[in-house]
Amino acid sequence: MTTNTRSPRQLAFGALWILVAGFAGQAQAQIYVSTPASGAVVTSPFVLEADTSQCEGEGVLSMGYSIDGGALTTVSGNEIPNTSLAASVGSHTIKVTAQSSDNKTCTQDVSITVSATSARSIIPSSSDSVSNINDSSDWKCAWDSGTGSSPNYSTCSYGIYPFAPGGDGLSLMMQANAQANSGLRFSVSFGQDDTTENFFYDGYVYLNSDEMSITNIEMDMNQVIPNGDTVIYGFQCDGISKTWDYSENSGTDVEYSGHWIHSGQACDPLKWAPLEWHHVQIYYSRDASGDVTYHSVWLDGAEQDINGTVYSEYTLGWSPATLLTNFQLDTGSNGGEPQVYLDQLTISRW
Repeated sequence: MTTNTRSPRQLAFGALWILVAGFAGQAQAQIYVSTPASGAVVTSPFVLEADTSQCEGEGVLSMGYSIDGGALTTVSGNEIPNTSLAASVGSHTIKVTAQSSDNKTCTQDVSITVSATSARSIIPSSSDSVSNINDSSDWKCAWDSGTGSSPNYSTCSYGIYPFAPGGDGLSLMMQANAQANSGLRFSVSFGQDDTTENFFYDGYVYLNSDEMSITNIEMDMNQVIPNGDTVIYGFQCDGISKTWDYSENSGTDVEYSGHWIHSGQACDPLKWAPLEWHHVQIYYSRDASGDVTYHSVWLDGAEQDINGTVYSEYTLGWSPATLLTNFQLDTGSNGGEPQVYLDQLTISRW
């Protein structure tokens, strides 16, 4: 098995240093856009800050900016300080320019996505959070008996690697060696809490290799509640139906019958660009009767409303009051060896 050791600083996180090459023999211009970072998800209005020391070897007289090819706004000097900009919800391109004393122009484009609301604004300040669950040494992996393959021919492995989008140093690497229609499940317990009813799942996912073999990416949480039953918060990106799915128990807590419900909101793992970090956030809650409401999911900052409520309580005999999260990779009819990284996994509860 090989792992990708490409620096995460090649990805769209953090401040952006850009080298704009001139023609042979000419100096290079360096434009520093401190905010927003390329690929950032922001709410409107947002702040633009940029500066530069030169443009093609000449001193800089002015800088400018525009959004989506609109009118250019210019400012004197070699910086754009703390400037508030507004844009509609969706994807946009900010063009930053520098004008030299010799009338040369250097430019740099920064791509952003404007979100209607900040997903994490849902979380109250009084919430409890467990951060960097991906760094735990207690992860386990196993074949999912609910899938159609044999465990004798589908295996998994995992490890903690120094590869992460935010520069925090470590992420969980998950490798599946799977035959046709297999599911390999990675799981870890991260606490004990049987009373909390609201949860917010927040993590980054990176498809590193053989991503075309993935049919489903499943991100679940299980909670043992006061009566000793287990509530399953099951959620997945379904490459067959090409929707976000959530799980339901259509039976009783004792004679249970779990299955997936297609939400109608689009999701397809094959459209998650490979070799990039993708931000996944999910908000769900339960009531005292074992009914789970799946409120919303955000993929790379774009919100999709789920608004589905289903019964999801099971008598599994688990003890003690465990909180557990699963990350599962399912393969299609040809099997495969997908490798996925998980980082900055934080689950908040209140």
